[in-house]
Amino acid sequence: MPAMAFGGLLLKDADPFCKTGIASTDLYACCPKSCGSCDDANEACTGAGGDLAAQGQGGCCPGKIKGSEDYRQCDLTRPPCQLGDDYRNPPGSDALDILANTERHARDDCNEAIPKATKEMRMSIQFAHKPDTSSGGTAIECGTYTSQPLHAAAAACSSNEDCVGFTSKGDEPDCLLVDFNGEDASPGNSLYIMVKNQAGHTVVGGIMEYQNPGGADAAKDAGLPEIAKKPSDITPPPTTTTTTTSTTTAGTSTPGKGWNKEV
Repeated sequence: MPAMAFGGLLLKDADPFCKTGIASTDLYACCPKSCGSCDDANEACTGAGGDLAAQGQGGCCPGKIKGSEDYRQCDLTRPPCQLGDDYRNPPGSDALDILANTERHARDDCNEAIPKATKEMRMSIQFAHKPDTSSGGTAIECGTYTSQPLHAAAAACSSNEDCVGFTSKGDEPDCLLVDFNGEDASPGNSLYIMVKNQAGHTVVGGIMEYQNPGGADAAKDAGLPEIAKKPSDITPPPTTTTTTTSTTTAGTSTPGKGWNKEV
């Protein structure tokens, strides 16, 4: 048989993870399953069973398998064979050591990360962000939420019926707003406009203000509702019409009565 074909046959029968055999306790030897155990105390190794041929072959004896440098390798053939380093050190085998030496892990702050992410997501839904912008509106609770995350000011504004938004200086909350009264360019600062309330309904004035400064007042003047559950609700109230009647002189018409005859 050509050498290449012989090598291919060996690779075909390879069992690098001892799936068809029994591994020794030190993970260096792989014995055939027919041995019953891969242990030097096995009768096939001690000769207690009287099978001297098996004892001499040593296929069930890890001491004989791993004791020879020229013994057959499991990476190339089936048991009995010597197991390689990949069997004793599979990929990821050091994961526990890495975890033990890791200073920060999700398991340690999971109960903090999830609520924080939820609050930040809620803020991004309820408030429209206008960067590098300040408001000339009436401010309240300025400095109350300094050094706290932005979502703390967002939560406070959402629970305050008079609040329409809030401002920030850099990444820190500054003031809550009860009205807008125009906008100014302000690099590094931000304006957050409430566009959804806690129930998830649209704040019409907030949407209009975000699109155009002064939009909140325009929406109020137009008679638009403060809150809209669906887009079709964002319509002005119907206008009332009055019908007037007028008297006519000779030769003119009176509504509903046709033409008058001349006197």
